[in-house]
Amino acid sequence: MDYDTSNPTFVVVGDLNGDGKEDLVASNIDTPDSLFVGSVSVFTGNGDGTFQPGVAYPAGERLNYVAIGDFNGDGKPDLVAVDGGVGGAVITLLNTGVVTFSPTTPLTFPAQLLGTTSTPLTATLTNNGTAPLTVSSVSYSGKPFHAQSNCKGSIAPGGNCTITAMFTAETAGITTGTVTLHDSASSKPQVVELVGTGTEVKFTPSQLNFGTQKVGTHSATKSFQVTNIGSSSFDFTYKIYVAGYGGNGYLQFHEANNCPTTLAAGASCTVKLIFAPKQKGTVNAAVVFTDTGGGSPQNFPISGTGD
Repeated sequence: MDYDTSNPTFVVVGDLNGDGKEDLVASNIDTPDSLFVGSVSVFTGNGDGTFQPGVAYPAGERLNYVAIGDFNGDGKPDLVAVDGGVGGAVITLLNTGVVTFSPTTPLTFPAQLLGTTSTPLTATLTNNGTAPLTVSSVSYSGKPFHAQSNCKGSIAPGGNCTITAMFTAETAGITTGTVTLHDSASSKPQVVELVGTGTEVKFTPSQLNFGTQKVGTHSATKSFQVTNIGSSSFDFTYKIYVAGYGGNGYLQFHEANNCPTTLAAGASCTVKLIFAPKQKGTVNAAVVFTDTGGGSPQNFPISGTGD
């Protein structure tokens, strides 16, 4: 039997869900959605030599080994993986028992302008057990984060509850926090990780649409402003990437002028663009900024339709 997973590197066998049936775990170089994020895939055993389709849990960059063991002393088998990526790490994934979280990844907020607050992100907790689940407490940590939940109390079998969090950017760069739950599914706390990134790089407007343009002609110039709202200068470079074409494919968008490579605190510069479609249809692209202002790389969306 063939069971799909993403470039597997190692496989181990063990009963992960306590049903007396052996399950499979594969470490993977990537995930179905990204070539740059590693993962482990869990294939739940049916007890007759066959397995359910794999569930991928993103972890690290390029996982090359996985093992099973109880690493937090709660009596449940956990996973440990070795990351062969650039960062290099040993990553532990703790078993949440009858509790599942969706998404399985941390609640990761898009780059947020300093001094502003994000839109809320939500994680759903589901009781997959046959008995009610009791959540005795829910708390959160991490100064830039605020979280609330309706999970405290009893959750019926098959029932769920939600954890909602927001992020207020206070400093440039990545900040992490946690939502911690104590429940009857484990003798140890269960954690939802929060990840937020503050940025000093402000774009005005937030995107450009060139509308419809005749193939073989070029549009009027459109522009957007890049502003450093921080207290110190940052360095940056940028390049246009066209979706589906790679790099500057077919040069359907052209940059009319250049911003400097360093932008002082409080300063702004203007990026001017024109759209010159080579074929009919909508072209989605982005001006990709690599910078030291937090949140790099950042994509400024641009689009147009060839007619």
